[in-house]
Amino acid sequence: MMLEKYLGCECTCLNHIAVMSYFPPNDGEKVDEEDNVIYFRVRAENNLDRIMPPFSINPCDWPYDFGDYFRFHILKRIPIAICYFFNPSYTKKHGILDCFDFKDKDLPEMKEFLSHLIDKGNKEITLDNHIEKIIDQHIFYLYNERWRLGFTIWRIDTDLPWELGWEIQFIPRKIFGRIKYALKYIFGKICIEQEFEINEEIAKKMKNLITVVERINNERTKSKN
Repeated sequence: MMLEKYLGCECTCLNHIAVMSYFPPNDGEKVDEEDNVIYFRVRAENNLDRIMPPFSINPCDWPYDFGDYFRFHILKRIPIAICYFFNPSYTKKHGILDCFDFKDKDLPEMKEFLSHLIDKGNKEITLDNHIEKIIDQHIFYLYNERWRLGFTIWRIDTDLPWELGWEIQFIPRKIFGRIKYALKYIFGKICIEQEFEINEEIAKKMKNLITVVERINNERTKSKN
């Protein structure tokens, strides 16, 4: 039996979807640690995935078509690829394939789903005065053979609550690998839907990040009341 949890983004865009899938072992079944994982699939809206502009039949629309093309492709994608070529660890704010913020109402259910991998005796982190050190930065990454997915805690404005989200970035590679994936990126040879694996260690980190967001926002709400 497969357990699934579908997650949407705060922006409510139908193309921003994340799915957590888990195959629980049968009673008495021994499962290798490497196989006991949650599969985390993501799909994000990507304005940089076309190599040709969306030509309109109406010539009056052509200036807009080409304007959109140069804005979202030539003027954005090529500089990003060049930055990656010269810097293997290049990281773009908000990701190279867009970003995603989990809905606040989904966080408790995410924690419950992640608990399938976590020993019941595991203790959550204790917040201290150094919590600001892990705010507004990449906390940790998931990797697959193509990209790295970084989890972040951030907020758009000081009047808004903190959010937990993720961004997709390039993987640090040697020169020929960077050339290959820089060209893939420029010419749109990328797959928007990606799958990553969450093991017990990562599940603990994710659960702790959710705890951080929930506690900060709860304290923020109390201070306002």
